[in-house]
Amino acid sequence: MKQILNEWRKFINEAAEVPKDMERLVQHLASGLPEDQRPGFIKSETRKMMFDKEYFQRQYEAYEEELEESMEMVEEEIEKLNEKPAKGKAKQKVTKSGKKVSYGQAGKAKDGGPRVRKGTSKGDAYCKRSLGIKKGLSKKKQNDPNTPNNLSRKRWGCSGGKSSK
Repeated sequence: MKQILNEWRKFINEAAEVPKDMERLVQHLASGLPEDQRPGFIKSETRKMMFDKEYFQRQYEAYEEELEESMEMVEEEIEKLNEKPAKGKAKQKVTKSGKKVSYGQAGKAKDGGPRVRKGTSKGDAYCKRSLGIKKGLSKKKQNDPNTPNNLSRKRWGCSGGKSSK
């Protein structure tokens, strides 16, 4: 999803680089019309713009405004993808399909240190517990790297029931 939005941003930026040349503006305006209507439209619009500079300016301003609105929509979509993780969760991963997966417990440990401590007895306990959770899932979910359980196991450095640094 993010890649598609970035491609749209690139496309819109390229479209914004069209100079104030009348023929190109008219070609752009005509691109939304059916093939059989384009020649007549191009001819009449070019004449209007050649003889009425104010008309040309209004058309061009409307064109720029349309591009600006499109850019704003793309920016909003990208911002939505970059939002923070769900409440109470430490991390978030956006998958290739654009789905957001939040995982891990937010905040610090009781002693003020980091919550995730790889290679400790606490880490081993977590890995054993989460391995039990993993075994209770379907084979498809067990091997899916984007499940919250598998993302957390990776963060803890789990290999089987042990946590390693």
